[in-house]
Amino acid sequence: MKPNRKPLYVLLIVSAALYLNTLPNKYALDDKMIIYKNTYTQKGFAGIGDIMTKDAMAGMFGDDSQAVAGGRYRPFSMISFAIEQEIFKGNPHISHFFNLLFYALSVIVLFRLLRRFFPETNEKEWYLGMAFIASLLFAVHPLHTDAVANIKGRDEIFCFLFVLLAWKSTFRYIDTSKTKHLFFSFLWFLPAVFSKETALTFLFVIPLSVYFFAKAKPAQYLRLMLPIAAASVIYLLARFAVVGNSLGADVPELMNNPFLEATVGERYATVFMTLGIYLKLLFFPHPLTWDYYPYHIPIIGWSDWRAIVPLIVYLGLGIVAVIGLKKKSVYAFAIWVFIATLSITSNLIINVGAFMSERFVYISLLGLCIAVAYFLKTRMMRSAMLKKISLAIEVVICLAFSAKTVVRNFDWKDNLTLFGHDVKISVNSAKGNSSYASELYSVAEKMTDTASRNQVFRE
Repeated sequence: MKPNRKPLYVLLIVSAALYLNTLPNKYALDDKMIIYKNTYTQKGFAGIGDIMTKDAMAGMFGDDSQAVAGGRYRPFSMISFAIEQEIFKGNPHISHFFNLLFYALSVIVLFRLLRRFFPETNEKEWYLGMAFIASLLFAVHPLHTDAVANIKGRDEIFCFLFVLLAWKSTFRYIDTSKTKHLFFSFLWFLPAVFSKETALTFLFVIPLSVYFFAKAKPAQYLRLMLPIAAASVIYLLARFAVVGNSLGADVPELMNNPFLEATVGERYATVFMTLGIYLKLLFFPHPLTWDYYPYHIPIIGWSDWRAIVPLIVYLGLGIVAVIGLKKKSVYAFAIWVFIATLSITSNLIINVGAFMSERFVYISLLGLCIAVAYFLKTRMMRSAMLKKISLAIEVVICLAFSAKTVVRNFDWKDNLTLFGHDVKISVNSAKGNSSYASELYSVAEKMTDTASRNQVFRE
């Protein structure tokens, strides 16, 4: 917590406070498949062996686990759920607390890492520092509710937390030349990749950051990359042994292959529409929904402006990112972080079994936070008046995002609340409508008043 503790305390308090209202929440959405209906997790310590050696969905579906597209091998977060089951006997409130805790810790580590990239000279105005602004924006962004308020989303939290620790260890090695930090980089990157595959994109992001923010010789890059590359190889070998080469497999079932009824052209037009929606949600995160199943997202063609405009925007971002490499532009770095970390779930390379998801940009929005913080720092702080305006902008954005986050957390109370709220947003989703209907049916079956019961049945 040294040398200046104030920004750390503020970030810790804000990150935790935003999700305090998740503590009374119950299990919701994918918690069923991964936690309370997963036989491996429910075994506690005894289930860890199965978690490490079998598809995550096998604990819920048994031999039919392959019906869920893509293969799920993210054992690290599942092991944490098994430990909680052993010690706390399936208490969702404890699990929500740990999500809150790990999230707050990740924001602290993020700040410490960004302080290395963007050192602050004026400690008295720490609240105007780039590292603080970027970390605060990351902490309050409502898109994170999809992962933090949903216990199963811990795979996203763990992935980011351990990636940050590995990333920080890499730069510690650069700054100190102590080999132990390479060993720590390896140790941290292992749980990162075993939490979620998104960590693999940092095989590109970490060396890119070394190029932007450190003076490393070409020969040093190999040494820096060996630990995280070794951890990645270990994960990939383990994943292949457990679930095989299941990524991008052709699945003849619409709920696990949203492009089943689309031509090749329609698929990529639709993908760019979703990439455009991501950009919109980064700046204006409303409305939010867990449900982007067919056909909340419609299949469109290249004659639709919703595909053409995002394509032009991303081409422009790509040009800025490439040109900015030589100048080591912070905007270019931010774009690379966003594009690289989203690439694996964008559907451009492989079909991930879903049109999109808010948790898919859990890490990617770091790029936006860095870009906004850099803009405020370099363009809005050239005078005392501009500093006040910049601070006002920072406060307004954070208050608006915080309010949205807290309100959204209430929607994650339980399945009935979540499905009932989001079905009004994802009105054309088969998954959302059937999920809410199932919850209502269960409620109606327990009711004794005939009139009330029939009313719920009609809904």
